[in-house]
Amino acid sequence: MFEQPAKESLPANESVRIPILSQKVSCGRGESWESEQNITEYISLSSLSPALKGRVYGFRVAGTSMLGAGIKDGDIVIFDSSSGQDLADGIYVFSLDGDAYCKRLEFDRLSNRIKIYSVRVADLEKAELLKTLDSTDEGFSERFRLFGRVFSWVHVISDR
Repeated sequence: MFEQPAKESLPANESVRIPILSQKVSCGRGESWESEQNITEYISLSSLSPALKGRVYGFRVAGTSMLGAGIKDGDIVIFDSSSGQDLADGIYVFSLDGDAYCKRLEFDRLSNRIKIYSVRVADLEKAELLKTLDSTDEGFSERFRLFGRVFSWVHVISDR
């Protein structure tokens, strides 16, 4: 059910550290933040999520069907493509009939069904059911490929 993307991700042992500055952004005194003296600690990106230790990839999204989840047009969704994931309800990257999507998936193990939702508003009760797939249908494995569960996204602010 999982398909590994062709591009390589960062090696699991490679760690990018982000300096945490002592000056608070909301009430700074106008000090130069670039000084080494202002760094109080470092955090590792891999410490932010256990998923960063797996096979991590990102896609830039297009569209507004996931605004209720906080994912905006142009954001980058970051997902774990490691096989053997626990398939819990959540936001996933997948392909259906050759097109790639980022949507909320709900897994009904008793009936072997996957429900695909757009989340335009924050209230999950109002999520729009787009399609229900039966994993026992003939051709299901050719039509549907799960790339991985989204664990984070980045909103890039630009001067458009």
